[in-house]
Amino acid sequence: MENPDLKIREACFNLCSTLMWRKGNLSIENAPDEMTELNEMSEKFYENAKFILENTESLENEHNVMTRAIKYIEQVHSLPPLRGNVEWFYYTLTALMEIARPNSCIIKENLLFLKDLEFGIEDYRINVDK
Repeated sequence: MENPDLKIREACFNLCSTLMWRKGNLSIENAPDEMTELNEMSEKFYENAKFILENTESLENEHNVMTRAIKYIEQVHSLPPLRGNVEWFYYTLTALMEIARPNSCIIKENLLFLKDLEFGIEDYRINVDK
């Protein structure tokens, strides 16, 4: 049986690896510093993900949803200028998790935005890489 916390940690590590990627900037001389930064950033991201998971009632035992959200962030939202930006990660992940597993109520007017999201999701479904 796979460890769900390990999957979240791995997704955070992969996201941080993507954020740190800079073409031509890695050399044998700076590799130890890069690895230290990668490990520290990954741990901070992981701690934030676990905090969200443990402190959001609608996310109880939703490790797989959390892991998928982090993988989505890596593919769609990770840009090197966001390297080390723990607040960006926290707020982005929180927003995605609120949509995936609502934890609050919204007013009727905001249902229009949810329709916008449905449109975007349908577009992804139609145009997904196969």
